[in-house]
Amino acid sequence: MSGDGAIVAGTCVEGETVTHHWFLWSEATGIVLLDQVLLELDVDTSRYAGFTITDISSDGTAIIGNTSRNGVSMGYRAIIEGVFP
Repeated sequence: MSGDGAIVAGTCVEGETVTHHWFLWSEATGIVLLDQVLLELDVDTSRYAGFTITDISSDGTAIIGNTSRNGVSMGYRAIIEGVFP
């Protein structure tokens, strides 16, 4: 969660196959799936095997997390200011 609590990052789990849906939430937007936010940043999410969120900056302008591509795990940082909220 951002320092002032205005932006919350989280995940929900669906089904027996345990599909995680990572999201961001703000009072202004409600729940927005992380994939949608990344698409707004022109990230081609189809090239990766899922994104997680591990932290959000205290001012709510950036998120960090993990993903993988071709079996190689990697971290990422996304500046969400201007696309969320």
